Amino acid sequence: MVDGKRNEPLIERIEARLGALGLSANAASEAAGLERTYIRNILNGRSRGPRGENAVRLAKVLDCSLEWLLSGEGEEQETLPGALNPADDIVLAEHRVPARSEMPRDLPVLGAAAGARSETEGAVVMGGGPVEFLRRPAVLQGVQDAYVVYIVNDSMEPAFPHGEAACVHPHRPVKPGDNVVIQVRDESGDIYAYVKVLVRRTDAEVVCRQHNPAREIAFPRSSVVSIHKILSVSELIGY
Repeated sequence: MVDGKRNEPLIERIEARLGALGLSANAASEAAGLERTYIRNILNGRSRGPRGENAVRLAKVLDCSLEWLLSGEGEEQETLPGALNPADDIVLAEHRVPARSEMPRDLPVLGAAAGARSETEGAVVMGGGPVEFLRRPAVLQGVQDAYVVYIVNDSMEPAFPHGEAACVHPHRPVKPGDNVVIQVRDESGDIYAYVKVLVRRTDAEVVCRQHNPAREIAFPRSSVVSIHKILSVSELIGY
């Protein structure tokens, strides 16, 4: 049951940091080592807020100070004095995640891609132009043909649940083990898109893997139009 006493100030701070980092609630929860729905439960009012170690983890993944996260007081981001030992061979890279307002809303959503249980079930025909535009993460600034697809069906859960948005970099090289959008042309000429894990490529076929149920699917090489890399959370925020 949803708690009617939502902690609105906390929710606003969390949403602000998610937007600044270009993260979804589910992705941030997983990056913090928490249950996938942890942050979403806070945003929906099912949980009053983080405590103890969970609060520390959440502040770290949201790149903000613990004090600011919990109370709204103090600096939003802080540098801890003495955090590094000068003797350590560690150099921190200059890295600034742009604010949400600095991300142009020009990243096209090209429909959905099927996490289908078979080669045909639930697959989505690509084409017809963008259905909407989302904010473009810094790593995709200036990348021509970058796009987003929404996941349909559940064969890629828990990595990609139904409805999750996947950001695609069409010019990054792909290798076995990468999450990819593979576009396949059928006999009628329609192009269908799937989200899978790339396993291997041969002269005859492209073999991919899905999670649910776990199995491999082979697509004839001649029918494969493109294989595009889906960026991970760490790649999206520039690491």
